[in-house]
Amino acid sequence: MKKFALLLLVVFIMMTLVVSGCVGSDGGKKASDDVKKTGESNEKTSIFNPTGYPIVNEKITLKVFMTSGEFYGNANEMTYFKKLEELTNIHLEFEHVTQNSGERVNLLFASQDYPDIMFRGANDRHILNTAAAGDIIPLTELINKYAPNWKKFFEQYSYGKKVATMPDGEIWSLPIVRMEDSNAGIRDQWMINVKWLRELGLEMPKTTDDFYNELKSFKENAGKGSIPQEVIPWMFMYNAYSNGGQYELYNAFGAFTPGKPHYISVDENGKVVFSATDPTIKEPIKFLRRLYVEGLIPPEVFTDDSAAYTSKILSNPPIVGTYLRYFNDDPTEEIYDVMPPLQGPHGGKPMYRQQTNAVERNFFTIFTKNPYPEASIRLADTIGEPDWSVQAMYGMYGEWMEKDGDRIIQLPFVGNEAYENVPGNNVAFLLTPEAVEKIEYSGSQAQRDKNVKEVYKPYVVPIERFYPPVVWREDQTAALQDIETDLLEYVNSTIAHWIVDGGIDEEWDEYVRKVESLKLDDLIEIYQEALDVFNSN
Repeated sequence: MKKFALLLLVVFIMMTLVVSGCVGSDGGKKASDDVKKTGESNEKTSIFNPTGYPIVNEKITLKVFMTSGEFYGNANEMTYFKKLEELTNIHLEFEHVTQNSGERVNLLFASQDYPDIMFRGANDRHILNTAAAGDIIPLTELINKYAPNWKKFFEQYSYGKKVATMPDGEIWSLPIVRMEDSNAGIRDQWMINVKWLRELGLEMPKTTDDFYNELKSFKENAGKGSIPQEVIPWMFMYNAYSNGGQYELYNAFGAFTPGKPHYISVDENGKVVFSATDPTIKEPIKFLRRLYVEGLIPPEVFTDDSAAYTSKILSNPPIVGTYLRYFNDDPTEEIYDVMPPLQGPHGGKPMYRQQTNAVERNFFTIFTKNPYPEASIRLADTIGEPDWSVQAMYGMYGEWMEKDGDRIIQLPFVGNEAYENVPGNNVAFLLTPEAVEKIEYSGSQAQRDKNVKEVYKPYVVPIERFYPPVVWREDQTAALQDIETDLLEYVNSTIAHWIVDGGIDEEWDEYVRKVESLKLDDLIEIYQEALDVFNSN
């Protein structure tokens, strides 16, 4: 009897241990999975406020890595972050890199000596590799719980959500959002010397024919009035995304070419197209050939770098009739003013390029070593508030910006003075159309804002026609590099040859066959595959 009772006791104890072990093992695993999945921390949750301010009742310190241009002030001394700390109770200790940033970022990820948060610096490959290693926290669930500004943005702007979302369907890092007409509304303004137009009794050109006639008039009247003997009717940089003009001309003739990526765009049905083999592009190339032969564009369009280009277009007195540039350097608009998009010889609505970098990934990443992920995402949401976003980009209220009720007025400044005390476009802020509509810009920014809205906006091609900032797999990147090196070199050199030497009609069919032999179909297939993944998010 005693032996039987003892046996029962042993069995009971073993069963208890097994059950306890199973519960502890499964429960621990589940808790660990939840932490990895949501990024929630169980440490010091008593000091965290899910809403309201301060974000934490006791001051905490987070280590932050950020890259920026050399003209920025020291992030550790910036008024912006000091004011942010006063509101949130979160002190940010920066490693602020302004030189050799690429090397420093690569070293950071190679060493795996991560900060708590990273602002600007990481690329897609850094983020994907670090996510796969379990070293950064997924943000989607944290956003839904603690970041109402970001949640609203992603719900309201599907394009922004697609940009921020990685192929696995997760948001691993918050983007920077600059949905401003004055910034992303177009690429460059097309300037024309209106003083010369007045002297010659000419009006602002509206068509490509008008444009040709006015360039010709500049050339024929060299040495007369204020037109110098060494006049350059039209100066641009061949095959340049910025400071170009070649693509604007293609678009006027109906051969839509955004310039980034070269010749790649998306048609109305969501299919990738390559405009360099579209017969529509032949006519604007012939037009450029005519301008070249008649001396209306100089040979330097093929050779000048940005510095040489700038020296010509900003010469004093002026020697260039028309050019493209982000800002108008003539505040009076008495010498240079903006030219509207040109209509091609076959009619139709003119087309003009906008930028596609209104939303850029990887500007706020939380590493798993961070003991305060909830507080960190709330910090990001605070930066996303309209007032904090405006100040981050343009300067502190009372310093370089003034707030008067609903109006936000930018004060005049010279150079980069405003960026001594604010982080600029190096943090994940939210400048949505609703946030920027109240800003009254000053100087060149005000001039650009006015021109974008009044001159160019009706002609800007929808964002869906531009190839978006997709996330590339490593094998796709390698394949594209292999194909594009030879293919684009051949395309660009051949088009330059046709502009200088002619022969496009005679050589067109052979050119198309050659481009196709350089794996054009494979190129388009890779672009289409990445685009389909982007659109699935």
